[in-house]
Amino acid sequence: MLAISVENVSKVYRLGEIDRSQFFGDIRRWCGRMINGSRNQGSSESDDEPNQFWALNDVSFDIKEGETIAVIGRNGAGKSTLLKLLSRITAPTRGNIRLNGRIASLLEVGTGFHYELTGRDNVYLSGTIMGMNRHEIRAKFDQIVEFAGLEQFIDTPVKRYSNGMLVRLAFSVAAHLEPEILILDEVLAVGDQQFHNQCIDRIHEIVKDGRTILLVSHNMSYVRRLSNRTLWMQKGRLLEFGPTEEVINRYEASSTAMGKGRRTGEGERRATIASWRLVEGMSGEPNVLARPGAACAFEFVIQAAEALNNCRFEMRISDPDDVPVFVAIDKFPGMPVGSIGLVVSMPSLPLHPGQYRLEARLFQRHEEVDRWTCDPLFAVADGGLSHLHPGGGLLLLDHSFQIRPRTN
Repeated sequence: MLAISVENVSKVYRLGEIDRSQFFGDIRRWCGRMINGSRNQGSSESDDEPNQFWALNDVSFDIKEGETIAVIGRNGAGKSTLLKLLSRITAPTRGNIRLNGRIASLLEVGTGFHYELTGRDNVYLSGTIMGMNRHEIRAKFDQIVEFAGLEQFIDTPVKRYSNGMLVRLAFSVAAHLEPEILILDEVLAVGDQQFHNQCIDRIHEIVKDGRTILLVSHNMSYVRRLSNRTLWMQKGRLLEFGPTEEVINRYEASSTAMGKGRRTGEGERRATIASWRLVEGMSGEPNVLARPGAACAFEFVIQAAEALNNCRFEMRISDPDDVPVFVAIDKFPGMPVGSIGLVVSMPSLPLHPGQYRLEARLFQRHEEVDRWTCDPLFAVADGGLSHLHPGGGLLLLDHSFQIRPRTN
């Protein structure tokens, strides 16, 4: 059975003006659907009208009950607009949305909270907004407060809460009031690692109960761990919808092909790290390793304006949270004026599928000559290993298990 059905949905905004007609247009369309059950067959909006921005354009998809679906895409792709439409915060300009069940949404820090009320009052307020009666909220209240870890502050006005405290309480309310559909927008972008782990465990529990989750995240490791299918949005359109690993691999490969160099510092340099590329181990996409554990080689082009001696080169690979995974350090006597290629070869790079950052640094003796946060990014494809759990750390190492009797 379908939990969410989106049919040819579009949403337009007018730029540079406060438009009351758009608000009243939303009200008219909503009333029309409530009175006669009619679909939103269209509107008077014209694609050629000036100062229009189509945040969504002809988006269609279906989500089954019990699925965990991720929505990915760059900033401005239409992800938050889609979630607001599904949460019934605003109405579509065109198209139709069908939802089967009660919805709980957490779209930003403190969504739905009244900042003058205490945490306790806001739990009851949020629960009531989500359609729960007072008895149901009271039965879940202790679990909500314990999960949020705010027992000491529950009778304090939430205007004195930090962003992390607000998100913990908001997520706890949404996750414990048992909605059929839970919508989350970048919840895991705020809070510490312990809270993230709590959220992930709670999301798994919700999925086991047969509920539907739709989440937005820029952290691909969380998307891989939590979702089984992924929506890839681009410029207001649905570019791809399919198995998470396949969609993320293509999304990350697309990201690696679009970047331009970002260099730290300005001015003339004695030598410059100009570019990088993967010269061994490619998957067919530029700068994407074919599979975890494959042999690979990174080539960096260095342009020297003057001869250098006693040189040291460092290459660092980091995860999306900028945690270093591996650092290669090589020393060489020097380099002549002109352009040279410096190759870092590795017999195996056993990283889990995902996207990683490269940073290159060039030294002469102990003085840093150049530093570059490399663009495009570096990605590792799944190589047909999608059956493996990608959330168990960064490294994918060969290993074996053995059971044998003990001898005294």
